[in-house]
Amino acid sequence: MRKPDEMELHQSNQSIKLSWIFGMGMLLIISISHFVVNGNLSNSFLVMLSMLIVYRANMMMMQSKMGNNKIKPIVITMFLVFAICLILGLVYGYLS
Repeated sequence: MRKPDEMELHQSNQSIKLSWIFGMGMLLIISISHFVVNGNLSNSFLVMLSMLIVYRANMMMMQSKMGNNKIKPIVITMFLVFAICLILGLVYGYLS
């Protein structure tokens, strides 16, 4: 199997970006419509937030690999806050 050239990589990256933007837009529309109709947030909102968190954390980790060492404490704090919110959400969902 041959390695893709720069043009193929660029096209692949553009396709991934556009599909990600489309997915986020659709999740946002579904979340807003569900909130307007039912008055509460849906699971699609949580999926959208999770996608944004993973995207941002990945960008920070890539910057850290490129030599930006100021990012590491921010990444660790983000993961801890995400884990705490996830645990609190699960406990709240279990208790209610």
